[in-house]
Amino acid sequence: MTINFTHAYPDTFRLWIKRIFSDPGSWILPSLLILLFSLPVITYGAALGFGYTLAFDKVRYDKIPIKERLKTYLRSNIALRCFFMGLLDILILVFLCLSIMSIVYEYSSIPLKLISAFFIWLDVIFLISSIYRYPILCLSDKESFFDVIYAALVLTFGHLGHSLFILLFKISLLIISVFTGIGVFVFFFGASCLFDVYHYEVIAGEV
Repeated sequence: MTINFTHAYPDTFRLWIKRIFSDPGSWILPSLLILLFSLPVITYGAALGFGYTLAFDKVRYDKIPIKERLKTYLRSNIALRCFFMGLLDILILVFLCLSIMSIVYEYSSIPLKLISAFFIWLDVIFLISSIYRYPILCLSDKESFFDVIYAALVLTFGHLGHSLFILLFKISLLIISVFTGIGVFVFFFGASCLFDVYHYEVIAGEV
């Protein structure tokens, strides 16, 4: 996929901001559902996948048929793959924390610290690739699990500056949501899914 930098930023933000202000339900309900379904923690991936599914429905069909969509989603292979993708994200996050601990631990050897630093970058890149992994997973269940990861990593590595910009924007979004208190519960997750979907649709030339 070739990212069109001329339209990637302005079109994504224009469409996203328009949706955020004109249709609060498009991010409030998905945010609450993602948080609710993520309570066992290990179901984080499946919950996030459902959030992306709702975002695609809203972007493409301008509707969110919650009950029908949830039944269809839970019966699909997409939900299972998102579940395992979430477990992989949690595992990578654990590895990231362990790598950071090995670096700050004063008795760690220099070679171990260098290896840990290398794995920190790999872990971070993998986590950043979630902006592509989940949208690709939710679009089709025909691609294999590892093909999705590969495609997302290629997009992330191939356009690292672009991906880092998106990451910084989402971190800023999270900070704002935290400071507003309730925003982290009713805004961040749903709005983040919408942003990623618009971003993916723009670079894919779908909108």
